[in-house]
Amino acid sequence: MNPTSQPTSRSGFTLIELSIVLVIIGLIAGGVLVGQDMIKAAQVRNTTSQLASYNTAANTFRDKYGALPGDLTPARATQYNLQTRAGTAGRGDGNGVLEGGAAGLNSASGETILFWRDLSDVSLLPQSFSTAIDGAITSPTAASLLPATKMRESTYVHIFPWNGRNWFYVGSAESISNITAGGGGVITVGNGLSVNEANQVDVKTDDGVPSTGGTVAISALGTIDPGVAPASVTAATCRVTPTPPPPAASYYNADDRYLQNVNCMLGIRANF
Repeated sequence: MNPTSQPTSRSGFTLIELSIVLVIIGLIAGGVLVGQDMIKAAQVRNTTSQLASYNTAANTFRDKYGALPGDLTPARATQYNLQTRAGTAGRGDGNGVLEGGAAGLNSASGETILFWRDLSDVSLLPQSFSTAIDGAITSPTAASLLPATKMRESTYVHIFPWNGRNWFYVGSAESISNITAGGGGVITVGNGLSVNEANQVDVKTDDGVPSTGGTVAISALGTIDPGVAPASVTAATCRVTPTPPPPAASYYNADDRYLQNVNCMLGIRANF
């Protein structure tokens, strides 16, 4: 051995140092996930508060003006300097049910869009929907006629009649066809909520069951989501329907793989 040689110096991490680094990484990752959960919970909470504010606004409007927004008769609309309307079925007929023109449940015309216009014109909404008229609208967009939810900008709130009651629709508005002066104009609806979001909204506003009560999972306006059997759950499933016996309530798709998939739209019964 050469007496002048020096021991080789080796650098590296000890097991303790590596353990500390791994713990720190785990804490950061955990913090990010918790932060994401908190953001999502806040979005759900804000959306349910948003719907509650629409109920309050509509009832406040009715108390002050003698009819629901959108449903005001032509004479009352003129009296209060609000948008003119024809007064025919679904166009300001004063019957207490918010309907469109001739397009049935999927109508996006008449009372179903004047509802938002009337509320915004009397400053009961922060947004302006001044393009909503009881007449022809060429190339209408959801953003110009309907409020977006606090969940995401592509998820909207629409009003529609179901079994003689007023309901809020919460989901995507994939398109709105040209609106005619006679009450035409159709909204094409689609999924706008993840299974987890829909479940949380249902729990906060109703019973948490997608087929009963005042908040339900729907597959079209006025149609309860038919659901699938537990063995048939896929990435596109919103509602699961166990087969009795024993009797079992349906539930939102609880498969962890699909909780964040945007598979759902909701119907929420209005309080007016």
